[in-house]
Amino acid sequence: MTCGCLPEFLTDGRYGWAAECEKAFGTYPVAIVHEWNTVAHLNGYEGDPEARPFTREELQRFLDYADDQVERAVKAKRKGALAAYRDATLFKVIYGWGLRRTETAKLDVVDFGRNPKAPRFGRYGTLNVRYGKAKRGQPPRRRNVLSVMGWAVEAVADYVENVRPRFGLAEHPALWVTERGGSLRHSYVTHLTEDWVDRRFIRQQVGPSATVPLPCTRMSVMTS
Repeated sequence: MTCGCLPEFLTDGRYGWAAECEKAFGTYPVAIVHEWNTVAHLNGYEGDPEARPFTREELQRFLDYADDQVERAVKAKRKGALAAYRDATLFKVIYGWGLRRTETAKLDVVDFGRNPKAPRFGRYGTLNVRYGKAKRGQPPRRRNVLSVMGWAVEAVADYVENVRPRFGLAEHPALWVTERGGSLRHSYVTHLTEDWVDRRFIRQQVGPSATVPLPCTRMSVMTS
């Protein structure tokens, strides 16, 4: 019996439950959920039919490929090695804690916490998801996710403690930082200034604490 059938079963006079309830309790059940005051789900599953879960073998190949990109960048002595390591860890966190994309992107380092019942995970025993999927018209829903996969905890711990500091943004709260994030922000301010955009507007865009250069200062070389 589905949940939708239960109210009908209780209130339908053919089954006698309404009369029995009135005798026993002095009142009887009535239906309060109807077609006109509920949202109809046309299908039992409304996701993309092409999407399916990875098999364990597919998932392992995917994560191995992400790790291989780190090794290749290190061997080639390319600057993207840190970013490759960050991305590989990000994928492991998505799987290891069952997160959505937005939930993952908006994580801060302090969102990890201890779980007294799983001391082996240290400061990574729980994950406070602050930007969970919201219902229509409501703010994001929060939830605490318990850490269950030791290898995922090891991966994020290594990233936070050994790799993330090398981005040079130790004071930034975000879990996922970038080498070029500051440069892009600086470029945004610089190029608006070079285009003689009003400095008050620029400050409004990037925040009052930002340093906005004088319009007469050429901070980059423009080539045609």
